[in-house]
Amino acid sequence: MTVAVPPRSLPGVPAALAALRAAGTPVVLTTGFDRQVTGPLLAALPAEFTGELDGVVCAGDVGAGRPDPAMIHRAMALTGVDDPARVLTAGDTVLDVEAGRNARAGHVIGVLTGAQTREELAAAGPTGIVDGVVDLPGLLAVPDPARRF
Repeated sequence: MTVAVPPRSLPGVPAALAALRAAGTPVVLTTGFDRQVTGPLLAALPAEFTGELDGVVCAGDVGAGRPDPAMIHRAMALTGVDDPARVLTAGDTVLDVEAGRNARAGHVIGVLTGAQTREELAAAGPTGIVDGVVDLPGLLAVPDPARRF
């Protein structure tokens, strides 16, 4: 008998998303999974993660997957952003980086929590590479909500 392990967010990710949102930065998850896969995955995640999402865009919602920029464009429309220079995209694959570049996002960030290496991500031409999503607020100079003065 196989027991499925429920998905969980990486340590610090919910706090990083909360910091971005608290600073006025909307957070939209884009995924190549369809709604039938995405829905149960999100439902299994803790509310501390899913509650920090302003939206979810699946490839099927726009009829195109990465590296097409359609999911990013839909995320922009959902959040009322019309200038791609104000957009930060982050992903752990070359296709994620290519989609951000194709959308002309101002910040196209490769994230090293996936299977691809720094060298592979760098070859795709991101504007930056970080170790994890927890590093994203620092790129935008968003204050750390855990920091006490």
